[in-house]
Amino acid sequence: MRRVALATTTLALVAGWDEPFANIYRGLDTAGRVEAELNRSLADYAQIETPGAAERLVVRLLSDPRRSALILGNRLLVDARFLLTHKGLHHVEFVRSVLERSHDHPNFAYQWEWNADGFNSEDQLIREGCRTPRRMTLERVKPGSIANQKIRTPIPRLVIAKKYGYDQCGILMPNVYFDDLTLWGREEAALRREGLAKTERDPRVFWRGAIRRQPDCLDETGNFARLEAVALSAQFPQLFDVKCISCGARDFDKRPCPALTLDEPTRRVVRDGLPRGDHVAEEAYLNYKWLLNLPGSVSGSYSRNLNHLWASGSAVVVWAAPYVRAPRGVFGGAFSASRRLTVRYRRRRGVAATPSPRRGRDPFTQNIHVAAAASPRPR
Repeated sequence: MRRVALATTTLALVAGWDEPFANIYRGLDTAGRVEAELNRSLADYAQIETPGAAERLVVRLLSDPRRSALILGNRLLVDARFLLTHKGLHHVEFVRSVLERSHDHPNFAYQWEWNADGFNSEDQLIREGCRTPRRMTLERVKPGSIANQKIRTPIPRLVIAKKYGYDQCGILMPNVYFDDLTLWGREEAALRREGLAKTERDPRVFWRGAIRRQPDCLDETGNFARLEAVALSAQFPQLFDVKCISCGARDFDKRPCPALTLDEPTRRVVRDGLPRGDHVAEEAYLNYKWLLNLPGSVSGSYSRNLNHLWASGSAVVVWAAPYVRAPRGVFGGAFSASRRLTVRYRRRRGVAATPSPRRGRDPFTQNIHVAAAASPRPR
C-alpha cells in the first residue's frame, strides 16, 4: 500500500480543475506545490511495509463512523453518522465530484477531520502518537495520553486546517465548503468579472463578522484578535471599517486570560462599546481596496471567510496567526502572493505601516493603487 494513497483526493483537485479556475494558476506550478506539501505532511507517518501492517492501518482508518470513509470501485462509502454534520454532507458532495471527473481512482480508506482546528481535541492528538506541536501546551492533555504518545503510531488523517501550524499532524486538503470542483470556479469567475468593473473602491480596510466568547482561554485567541481589530475602527475610522455583527466579547477585566492582554486604548473602546455593523452580501466586499481576514471565533483557527476574498480583486490583509489551512498553491498562496499582506497589532506602537501590494500581470492587482498608509499611534 502506498503511503501517499490518502492524498489521491487532494491531488485530483488539481488534475480535474475546471477551466475558469485553472486560468488563474496558469504559469504556476500548482500541482508541484500541492504535492510538496503533501509529501511534507506524509513524512510524519510510518511507511507501510507489509500486507499485515496495511490491513491493521485500514482497520484503524475505518474505526470512526463519523470520520471514516472508503472509496471502493470508484464509489464513496460512509456510515450514516458521517452525514450528521453539514460539513460531512459537503465533503461527500466534494469527493463525489472528484470521482465523477476521474474514473481510475484506486481503492483506499481514509479518515477526514471536519473540525477547523485539524483535530477533535488536543488530547486526541497526543493520545494517538502525534508529536506535540511547538505552539501547543499540554494543559488539556491527560497524563495517560502523554504516556501513550511514546508507544502509539499516529493515523494519517485528512484535515482542512492546522490550528498550531505545519508541525501539527494531518494531511491538508481544501475546505469542503466549495461543494464540488466546478462550483467554486464559477463563483470565483463571476466575482472577478464584477470586480473588474470597479474603478473606485473605499480605501479603508474592511471586515464583517462575529465575536463569540469561549469559556476556555485557550480558545479565545481568535476572538482576541477580532476584538483588537474591531477596536481599530473606533481609534482610526479613516483607515478601518472593521465591525462586528454580533459582539459577544469576553470581559477581559473580569475574566482575564494570562496570555491575552488588551492595551489601554482597546480597553477604552470595549468599555465604550465596540463598533457594530450589519451583515453585507459578498458583492459588497468588491467596494473595498483592502479586505481583512481574521482567525476564527470559535478557537482561533481557520476562518472560511478567506475563501472568497481572493476573488475580489482587492488586497487581502491576513491577520498574523499560527494556523495553516489548505495546501499553499491550491487556494490563496500561489494565486494571491502579489496582493497579500500579513499584519499584526503592535501594542504601544499602533498598527504597522500598510505597504501597497506589488503589481503583477493580474489585472486586479493593477487596478489597486493604494499608497502606503502609516497609522498614527493610539492615544
